[in-house]
Amino acid sequence: MSCRPTELCAGRCYAHDALDAAPPSLIRGAINSVIAQQFEQGDASQKAEIMQQLAPHTRRAIRAAEKEAEALRSTDWLRRPFIRFSHVGEIAAFPDFANKLAAQVCDLSGGGVDCVIYTRHPNAKKLCSKLLIINFTLDQSSYDRKEWSPPSARIVFSAFNGEIDPDVDINFLEHHRWSHFPPIGTGQICPATHPEASERTCDAVRCSLCFQRPVK
Repeated sequence: MSCRPTELCAGRCYAHDALDAAPPSLIRGAINSVIAQQFEQGDASQKAEIMQQLAPHTRRAIRAAEKEAEALRSTDWLRRPFIRFSHVGEIAAFPDFANKLAAQVCDLSGGGVDCVIYTRHPNAKKLCSKLLIINFTLDQSSYDRKEWSPPSARIVFSAFNGEIDPDVDINFLEHHRWSHFPPIGTGQICPATHPEASERTCDAVRCSLCFQRPVK
């Protein structure tokens, strides 16, 4: 899991942000993993205590997501507020915790804030698709992981070297701070990762495809 619950990547869907892999993010990911592991291994009273301690942080993440979505009202494009769970690390490694945290977001937001996860973990099928919008990520070296994908998940693809897959729902073109790979082949491309995008954020390109429930 990428961020502490005060942030949880709420609405901050940067397709190109070097800070995602900066040391503070990695440290927060490690701390969150310890919390998640304690939850998974704890008894009922310990789990309740952890969720109680997290509630104020979850409320702050909810408010941040709502404020970011509200700020878009000055434009002619709107989207639902969302919190992105996994970016650095794998919250799906702790599915009970992921589901409980998503349930807390749902409860405290009155169902007004969505929970989104990117994962390629074998525990993905243990995630609750009613609580989480699941984007299951593949790349050229991991096609065999597709069988780990829940039936309700959206299949997304890391298009290294620009080589896209025509059979997935979204292709993320490989990109770095100073270079960008052009697409090779045909298929649905994330507009925030397209070489022609001047601002590489989902809101800038007015795309919320990853944050909508897949239509199966």
